[in-house]
Amino acid sequence: MKYFPLKMLLVLVLSGLTVSCSDDWDDNPQSASVNDFIWKGLNQYYYWLTDSPDLSDDRFASQTEYTQFLETFATPENVFDHLKLEAPQTALVFFIRIIHY
Repeated sequence: MKYFPLKMLLVLVLSGLTVSCSDDWDDNPQSASVNDFIWKGLNQYYYWLTDSPDLSDDRFASQTEYTQFLETFATPENVFDHLKLEAPQTALVFFIRIIHY
């Protein structure tokens, strides 16, 4: 009976370590599904959709071509950076930048 609390403590510590060290499915999301989410979100709501050829609804001939396109990017950040457009350089923006500096 003297070692019962020690054994219980050991069992609790070991079970806590095994449960807390496991990966959840959302800790490592599949990049293809995240890339798909980014493309569909930008395709739906992006203001400059007509200026981005890769966001056109008829850009891909098949689902396979679309999937291959999304798999070419290493990270979701790369997909986003590729699909977004740079801010247009208008005369007003250029003038404001000169005044600011």
